[in-house]
Amino acid sequence: MFDLIWRKILHMKEGESEGAFMDSGTAMNDDKAAVDVTLIGTLPPLKGISPYCAELASILSEHLEIEFIDFKRLYPEILYPGKTCEDDLYPIDVAATKIKHRRILDVLNPFTWLKAGLSARGYIVHAQWWTGLLFPVYMIVLGIARLRGKRIIITVHNVDPHEGGSLLRFLNCLILPLGDEFIVHGESCREKLVKRVRSRKAVHVVPHPPFRSAQEAYDDNVDVEAIRRELGLREGETLLIFFGNIRDYKGLDVLLRALPEVREVCSEARLLVAGECWGDWGRYERIIHEEAVEDMVITRLGYLPYKKLEGYILASDLAVFPFTHLDSASSSVTLALSLGKSIVVSEVGDMAELRRHGVQMARPGCPASLAETIALALRRDNAGNRLTPPDAALSAEYAHKTAEGHILAYWGCGHDADTGGLGGSEP
Repeated sequence: MFDLIWRKILHMKEGESEGAFMDSGTAMNDDKAAVDVTLIGTLPPLKGISPYCAELASILSEHLEIEFIDFKRLYPEILYPGKTCEDDLYPIDVAATKIKHRRILDVLNPFTWLKAGLSARGYIVHAQWWTGLLFPVYMIVLGIARLRGKRIIITVHNVDPHEGGSLLRFLNCLILPLGDEFIVHGESCREKLVKRVRSRKAVHVVPHPPFRSAQEAYDDNVDVEAIRRELGLREGETLLIFFGNIRDYKGLDVLLRALPEVREVCSEARLLVAGECWGDWGRYERIIHEEAVEDMVITRLGYLPYKKLEGYILASDLAVFPFTHLDSASSSVTLALSLGKSIVVSEVGDMAELRRHGVQMARPGCPASLAETIALALRRDNAGNRLTPPDAALSAEYAHKTAEGHILAYWGCGHDADTGGLGGSEP
């Protein structure tokens, strides 16, 4: 169906013709040239935003001819906590898809930036923009693509950098003029980006792709009780989980300060903190000591292979995401939902749109509100949601919305209010 939409939209666009479509390479016999869209981002085993990119490319490749220009080297290791490349990052086999995968870009080699810009085959070049550290790479690649007459779409993952910084905000402003149109994952992000762009360029709201590969890899036979024993849990204890990179905006400090009140209503509650700390872990240790919750907190710090992380998520009763602010979708929230978890999240950005899926909302930065919301979620689920199977129908629905939203965005159709019905930053 989307193939027909794609071709119909193409011929409807003013100034476009069947000849232009042929020139794009889509109908050519030469497989090397047969590309509708060139995606730029990261794929496993690189970290970056690889799970997101892998799912997006996989969904789009079911309807369009997709090539993916990837990084050989993303960041110098000194700039990234932990390693930048991991084998068990996410359960997807890119080689088994129809994606034409080319690992070209090296953040330290400008010649590879030139090569990527000059060799992008798609009529559409769609860049994932998530960190100002890649500014010089994207400036060259997208600048050359524009000179070659490509249509540039930019997905803006962070309208404002997570940790702030005037330099990174400035680099955002320099990159955005290279885009013909933009994609964000929620209405509040769209409103903020419209103010940043200060032009009539369209900003499309398209949902975060579902983590279908995580659902397909879901294993009913995971030995949850063995995992809970490995974590030191006693029978009947309730496990909360906070997972992902530990960064200031994630609000772990708020969650730790909420634990004494959580203990008052659920004396058997424990918290598992699982992930890489981007900063001073000593700050959180001091809060744990101040709040006298040493007996409640279990830590698994550092990078966790996907299968290990999946086991911890499935063994938990409730996933908690106490963001202090958020200008993007959250892959961690999407993963938890994709694995069938009950969730508590701060009501920031477009997180409120998740209410329709039963997600419980707390006031950001407020330990008392967070503790009350956690207690409400535990009472609702009766601490029995460890192995709720993922909702395949919901995943299929959002895969459809993701494909539809991107295809319409590629040709400038249905932007602004017209795409509001496609959903926000939810799986």
